[in-house]
Amino acid sequence: MYYHPYNNYSHSVERALVNTFYHHINEGGASFTLNTGDSMAFVGDLWNDQISSVVVAPKTQVILYEHINFSGRKKILTNRSNDYWRFNIHRDFNDTVSSIKTYQLA
Repeated sequence: MYYHPYNNYSHSVERALVNTFYHHINEGGASFTLNTGDSMAFVGDLWNDQISSVVVAPKTQVILYEHINFSGRKKILTNRSNDYWRFNIHRDFNDTVSSIKTYQLA
């Protein structure tokens, strides 16, 4: 997994913290967003087993689950910084995600 500080977003900590999920690595291809604190018990047929990179909002933890309803193996992406961070998901969890939880960190 590769992560990279990403500060080109126009979001600020005062606004809703938005996490972006991408079809390809390095923020490539189609994408969708999920606010920090929200979850998806199923990402939907279009996105099931399709996520390859994630831009995680500041002070946010994203948990990716292998199966629907937050079950199966999981991959934890933690961003404790004040900037957005890109995580490329490689062999261990690439194109494996079926559900997602996000949490705001203190």
